[in-house]
Amino acid sequence: MGENSFPDNISPNRRNIRYKTIYSTDGSTKPKTYGRVIPSEWPDGGHDAQVTVWDSKWSDVRQGSISTNGTGPGFDPTTIPGTVPQPGEELTYLSDRGRYYSATELGRLYDPIQWVPTFDPTSGLNSATLRADGNPNPSAGIMPKAGVPWPLVQIGNTASGYFGGGNTLRIGRPEHPMFDQPAKHAPADMPGKHAARLLDLFHAGKSRSSTAADREGPVVRIDGHVNINTASRDALRAMAAGFLVMDPLLSKRTSDSFDSRMAPPVQTLSSLSAPTNTKEADRIADAIISGRPYATPSELACVMGPDGKPVFGNTDLYPDKEKIQWSDAAAEEVFGRVYEASTVRSRNFRVWVVGQSLAPTQPTNLNPEVLAEVRRAFTVFADPGVRNSDGAIDPLKAKVTILHENDF
Repeated sequence: MGENSFPDNISPNRRNIRYKTIYSTDGSTKPKTYGRVIPSEWPDGGHDAQVTVWDSKWSDVRQGSISTNGTGPGFDPTTIPGTVPQPGEELTYLSDRGRYYSATELGRLYDPIQWVPTFDPTSGLNSATLRADGNPNPSAGIMPKAGVPWPLVQIGNTASGYFGGGNTLRIGRPEHPMFDQPAKHAPADMPGKHAARLLDLFHAGKSRSSTAADREGPVVRIDGHVNINTASRDALRAMAAGFLVMDPLLSKRTSDSFDSRMAPPVQTLSSLSAPTNTKEADRIADAIISGRPYATPSELACVMGPDGKPVFGNTDLYPDKEKIQWSDAAAEEVFGRVYEASTVRSRNFRVWVVGQSLAPTQPTNLNPEVLAEVRRAFTVFADPGVRNSDGAIDPLKAKVTILHENDF
């Protein structure tokens, strides 16, 4: 196919790259659709792998035949120097153990969104770039400069068989419109079909256990998890704090120009952590507190900051903003920490009791005279006792224990 001919659309020992444009024309009625596969520009991000050195002899006038049979200048693919993949350049994490370690890894599943994109007009593409059928408009638009990512799926766009790729179920970006549907009994910010609710359906068991029964068991004990509905600000900060370590190639773009890799140059980031205002992870903690109470931990996926944007997996909350280049693992790392360490239920409770003696009065009196008052706070533990062999709680062995009491 002419649209995919060598050398402009390179495949041998390289990733597919259009050297100059995404849209070009071969006459007014025959548009060519060009593109470039640069993971750092995908909606979910990624890292650009090394490519072989561009040969100046590879040009339109010399493309000829790709064989060496004398019919054209051609080239021999076996002589093109290869590259060695580097750790962290993979687009997804693959495990040979055949199991997940956390339900949050569902956020890395490929999502074949096929939706007409809407670029920010300042990026170089706008609505005039695409025809109604999703094909390029020959009279407008070129591929944006480096560093302008493929736009997020937005409500108001339309489905199209011409687009797709670069998306997973990652926390931190707008939900696909077909998932973003309200349910009768769901809170407004957590629609019933939201993909994050998959976290309410699955668990990874004791994922590091060598015993299959422990990994596959129907019940997971939540020993030691923090109740996000009652946790203090500092406790929430401690859950989210810490440098991102899941992405060995975590970096930021330093220029919009292409370098020898035919990708934007980058600089390693060694100290990126949870979003912060003045204290470590305080933006996360404040957003969680403002969204309480939560019915399930999965609702954390929709936690928003004061600006109405997600606080998990959102590069806008970092100083380098859209210049950050990270993988899914880094984008969801802070969310994974909080989710895995949290619960919305607890067996520890604090009960406040107020006893008052009132002067005789009429039932309609809204301000009776208080003759005496006693206040006491109890710290209570609902002890399930020794469980049955199947893990179920035996009501006869359960008891409520008062751990502490004091006046207040």
